[in-house]
Amino acid sequence: MKFFQNFRHDWQQNIIKRNPPPRLIKLLKNTWQSEEDYANIFRNDENNLIQSGDDNISAADAEYSSIIPPFQPVLPVMPNDTEEDSNSRAFKFKYDLPFKKIDPRIIKSALATVPKVNKKVLVNLINHLHFTSEQVFIHIKDNKTGEEFLQQGEPGPYLDNTVNIRFIDSAALDLERHKPLNLIIDNRKSLIVIPVDLQSMSRDSLVLSLPDVAHSYSKRQAVRHTCEGVYAEIAQGGFNVHGVLEDINPHDLRVSVIVPEDINPANPLFLKLSQDNQTYFMGECRIVRCDKEGFYIILQPIHDNRPVLAFRKYPNDRVRIMPQPIIHFIHPLCGLAVQNKVDDISASGFSITVQDNESLLFPGMIIPQLSLQLPGMLNNLSCTVQVIYRYEQKKNLARYGFYILDMSLHDQRRLFDAVSKVIDPHVNLTGRVNMDSLWELFFDSGFIYPDKYGIISQYTRPLKETYRKLYEEGQDIFTHLTYQDQGQVYGHMSMVKAYENSWIIHHLAARPMRGKRTGLKTLNHFVNYIDCLYNLPVSSKTMRYNFCYYRPENKFSDYYFGGICRTVRRREICSLDLFGYMPMTVRTETRCLPDQWSMEEFTRDDLILMRKYYNGIGGGLMLDAYALDCRAAENDNLKDRASGTTVNDNHNSIMGMYNKIGLSRDSKVISIRHNGRIKAALIVDTSDMGINMSELLNSIKILVIDNTLPWSILQDAVSAVGKIYGSDKIMVLIFPFDYLGQQGVECKKRYYFWVLNTILNQKEKDIIKGHIRIAKRKFITEKFVKEFARNRVKKLLALIEKQK
Repeated sequence: MKFFQNFRHDWQQNIIKRNPPPRLIKLLKNTWQSEEDYANIFRNDENNLIQSGDDNISAADAEYSSIIPPFQPVLPVMPNDTEEDSNSRAFKFKYDLPFKKIDPRIIKSALATVPKVNKKVLVNLINHLHFTSEQVFIHIKDNKTGEEFLQQGEPGPYLDNTVNIRFIDSAALDLERHKPLNLIIDNRKSLIVIPVDLQSMSRDSLVLSLPDVAHSYSKRQAVRHTCEGVYAEIAQGGFNVHGVLEDINPHDLRVSVIVPEDINPANPLFLKLSQDNQTYFMGECRIVRCDKEGFYIILQPIHDNRPVLAFRKYPNDRVRIMPQPIIHFIHPLCGLAVQNKVDDISASGFSITVQDNESLLFPGMIIPQLSLQLPGMLNNLSCTVQVIYRYEQKKNLARYGFYILDMSLHDQRRLFDAVSKVIDPHVNLTGRVNMDSLWELFFDSGFIYPDKYGIISQYTRPLKETYRKLYEEGQDIFTHLTYQDQGQVYGHMSMVKAYENSWIIHHLAARPMRGKRTGLKTLNHFVNYIDCLYNLPVSSKTMRYNFCYYRPENKFSDYYFGGICRTVRRREICSLDLFGYMPMTVRTETRCLPDQWSMEEFTRDDLILMRKYYNGIGGGLMLDAYALDCRAAENDNLKDRASGTTVNDNHNSIMGMYNKIGLSRDSKVISIRHNGRIKAALIVDTSDMGINMSELLNSIKILVIDNTLPWSILQDAVSAVGKIYGSDKIMVLIFPFDYLGQQGVECKKRYYFWVLNTILNQKEKDIIKGHIRIAKRKFITEKFVKEFARNRVKKLLALIEKQK
């Protein structure tokens, strides 16, 4: 019996803590049968509603509308005394307020029930309404006409056994003819009706005392939540109408709108919900129903699966983390604070499981500000997400998937690092790096070979300081991934921001970790990272292009990077350009160029001619990766400033990004012209020593667009601008490589310039991930076969020697 009492009390509070034993189910149903009988009072008047052609109407909405019929604006009128009896009239809002009117039979049914809401619950409820600035209804009767209506009011706190209700529109009341009957509180899942025990009444407010118990009517299965300021746009066929989202529940949406007469309830329509130029939902909906007068329409989203991306052959791995991550967000439509636990998560999305009758999520809905917390690991990762699917589960549960549309570059790194550590605890993307172990790796793996060290040996102290700044302070311009164990680094790969929208991939180094190969593991994790990174908008990842340089003789690099380009076969997505790499002498004396030849700043007109030439030989991404449009704009701005024209300085230039952490970086472009027409461009890159170990960010790139350019002219130009490096010999990259042959210049080293556009479709991303999987199998298998062959040869030779 005690269980029955506790269960009934919990039910009154709309809380079910546990399921009752089966033997009590029948008893409970019989006990509450009278409550069901009250529902029979409400008949469904077919003349009041237009049923849609689709019978798929949620039970929650059907029951909801039987309790609270939809609001229809009614102008204030003063009916004649000869009108029909007031008992047969529906309540009206005296004024055009954004609330629903309540059927008088509901109040009669509630008053006919045994009072069951105790005073303590009433007091707490009213105080909470006051705290949250919510409102109540006052049921008022006009003594002269017999008309009954609802007046909106704001409750004060419960003090001295009384509560003060302030009228929203006091001018609507007449103290002599209007009599308050009941105080009505819409508690979302139930209506609480409190007979008025009037203590005093004025034109602005009334004071009443609360009874020991009050009546309630609870029939809704799904809670409706009021929405404010969300605009709705509905389109079907040739019409397009605008309205306001009035409220939502877990199954559908109610839109206040003037419904066109030619709307077809049997056909779906397109709904867009937005607020302050921010779109929260766009998608197809079915019409559940709309009223005959056409003042509202109830819609239900059609699709449970709204994928943002196409199917992938190599999706990002999802993991389960314990304790479970937690998401927090303010619901964009109704303003409700929501918190849920995450079932599984990747660096690109996650899923949650919630009660189906409590969820306010719709596939396709965008949540602009969501906070993700990984207990014990990360706090407050902020992101923009979209609900992409809904799957029904057992026990009235639903599973929802979320896709991360946007987050900051730093937060994305932290999320990938946390998820990857679950898969492989040796991955480190955001943690501290043992710099002594890192330098040991660079030398031990042969990454810093003797000739390279000969170049940097005289700059060891500033080189160490440069790397300290990059690894500790350079999160906006530098990303690294290390494969380490107990503080020792066994694999390394990094990216550094080379130009405004371009990052260079470099410094892949690895050594065995207790006999295990780490190079391909490091590269595989790095590829997974950039795969997630590419999903972000360019404004967040600050990256439009990835590029790297590699020697054609490097079989692995050519197989992986070159293989991607050869597989994609779209130079606007991935391009390869062959450069010559050679030293050039910087003479101490300055030679002037011959007549009709000049060196001038690179301009937009030069860029136009260069693009024309580049597109003529196949095109690609080289000019964009080098940010030549930024250099041309900077030079044109300098001319405008010299002429007195006001220009806006670009604080996001590559120079400013490096200066923020105390590093130097600059890029200038000089045009070599003949009779005013560009023949070649010199990209003069400068940076602190060692940001790129091969000094590819501290050298000159030469782009020749006319192969008739005399070699002597080019030598003089390079010698003139090369003095900035303070050395008598500098390394240069020359494009196209064929130019050197035509000029009779010998060049022993070649480099491919590989560029990838990071705005990719899913098939192109799978090509990138698929190549690393194939490369892993291919090169490990080849090495195993070679070792096996060598061992077999040794055994055969040993056997021959023994037979001798």
